Amino acid sequence: MDIADLARLVSPGLGGLVTLGILLIATGRLVPKSIVDKLLKQEHQRAEDFKAAYEVTGARGDKLLEQQDKLLTYAVTADATLQALRAAAERGRR
Repeated sequence: MDIADLARLVSPGLGGLVTLGILLIATGRLVPKSIVDKLLKQEHQRAEDFKAAYEVTGARGDKLLEQQDKLLTYAVTADATLQALRAAAERGRR
């Protein structure tokens, strides 16, 4: 049921406007400004919390990428060393 349907239910005039206002309040379509401001403030705070968490997560991700790069460098070096040892062992068997 939307506002147009509610408007059809009430008669024109002051009584109809009062009835329409009560129906809008009862259905949750008309909310006091203080409540709207409170809800908007909560949503703004929630958005700020998500933004802060995202920035922390990004910093952690950057640190993990840096650590992975270092480990990959060591892995490449270790692989080259093991390949050289294997080649030397194979030459020693011949």
